[in-house]
Amino acid sequence: MTRLTKTYLVIGICLIWTSSVIAQKKATEEMKELSRNTNMLSQMVMLNYDKNLVGDLEILDPQLAQVKDIGQMYRDLMTDFAEGVKELRERANSGDAEAKRVMENFDQRHRESLGKIQRLTIGQLEKVLLPHQMKRLTQISQQVSFKWMKGTDYFGMPYALADQLELSPTQKKKLKIFTDKTRKEFYQEIAKIREKKMKNILGELTPEQRKKFENIVGDFYDTDRAFRNQMKVQNRLFKK
Repeated sequence: MTRLTKTYLVIGICLIWTSSVIAQKKATEEMKELSRNTNMLSQMVMLNYDKNLVGDLEILDPQLAQVKDIGQMYRDLMTDFAEGVKELRERANSGDAEAKRVMENFDQRHRESLGKIQRLTIGQLEKVLLPHQMKRLTQISQQVSFKWMKGTDYFGMPYALADQLELSPTQKKKLKIFTDKTRKEFYQEIAKIREKKMKNILGELTPEQRKKFENIVGDFYDTDRAFRNQMKVQNRLFKK
């Protein structure tokens, strides 16, 4: 192999690596945006049920009627999207070459399609709500995310909020240690409460009812552990 050939090979490898890094960064930013917009749109849907939220945002009846229409549009678009994905998977599984090709880049297409739906919906919402109402809705969606850890979280807060605060690497490291500790304590307390609840339930059942119960639910499966494992996988995608 000549020196020139080696040089071209090294350049090629560097270009491939750079493209991979750029693609990963783009995917991470898209997932952050999806998480942020999902939280926002969840609060938009809550306007149909939460009178206190409507009052806090000072939304008038004509606005609320339009928000409900936007919410229905959002649900219809998401339903069509889900049905389209289901149909595509069925076609790919049946051997459709074109469907298989599309499924090869499914994650990217999935993010792009969801992003378009979300941006379209938020754009319509911005035409109905006044600037101060949109700002307050955004603030509340951030609060809900922070309280319930909605959206992938690694530093003890939603990524969108962490980005806006411009946390330093040192702060992220300290917050992660604290978050891991408190999260472990949280799950331990939840486990104790659930165990107490189950004992109370089983204590009220007759032997025959208890036998039926055990036959219906089967052996215990740690769904919390499955959820935590899922979160670990998601966190690795966002880890900086």
